[in-house]
Amino acid sequence: MYADGPCGYADWLLSNWTKKRPPKIAFLHLDSTYGRSFLAGIPYIKSLGIEIGPKLVIPARPITVNTELTKMKKANPDAIIVISTASGVSAVLKDAKKLGIPASRFVGNFGNILNIEAVGHYADGMRAFLQFATIDESQRFPGVKVAIDWIREYGETPKPLTKVAWTQGWLIGMLNCEAIDKALDVVDYENLNGEAIIKHGISKMANFDTGGLTAPITWDPEGGRGGRLGHNGVHIVQIKNGRAVSLSDWVPTAHVYPDVIVTPKGKTIPIR
Repeated sequence: MYADGPCGYADWLLSNWTKKRPPKIAFLHLDSTYGRSFLAGIPYIKSLGIEIGPKLVIPARPITVNTELTKMKKANPDAIIVISTASGVSAVLKDAKKLGIPASRFVGNFGNILNIEAVGHYADGMRAFLQFATIDESQRFPGVKVAIDWIREYGETPKPLTKVAWTQGWLIGMLNCEAIDKALDVVDYENLNGEAIIKHGISKMANFDTGGLTAPITWDPEGGRGGRLGHNGVHIVQIKNGRAVSLSDWVPTAHVYPDVIVTPKGKTIPIR
């Protein structure tokens, strides 16, 4: 699932590319299962004709990443996907400023931009591929407005970007309610249990509309080779003055499995 995000970003980048040469994407990532998992989508990115730049490891809590960024500056990629902690992204952006690498070259994900306000102006221009909408995006996604209105009705004030958790939490509630409703169409309250909810609720979901909190959600019986409730898209944002500004609607992504990548058009690319 993590590797789907860079695939979606690559599609978006290519669809907005105007130069005659192909774009180049590089990676700064943690030396962990999580950090390396994003690299699994590289065969799909290559299949688009995109050049792959350096893939460099950075610490989870770096004091400086000057060495890695100096190598990146020499390679001159058009996009540098950063898979790190929030503090890691902070160090990357601050050192990049010193080296003259614009923040617009860097691409994060929803996990490492949660506290991007703390980075201040260093983050201005950075992009990210997100599996969830942010609180900032109520004008583009009506589901976000519904969540915000409910939050404010009960006296809370969501912060602009750190509260991606609000939309995630709201989504979980929506999915639970939908699954229970579907199950109750088949069984009565006395027989409503976890097994019934999975069999008659979750496994029956197809193209469930979340109001833009995510792309439409479908139960994928092959997902992870054991079934998963997943959506098939990311959307792209850019950080401006500490807020996430939408650059796209939901972009369909390839699905990366352990042995094969399924493209948005249903073609397969083996993973060797």
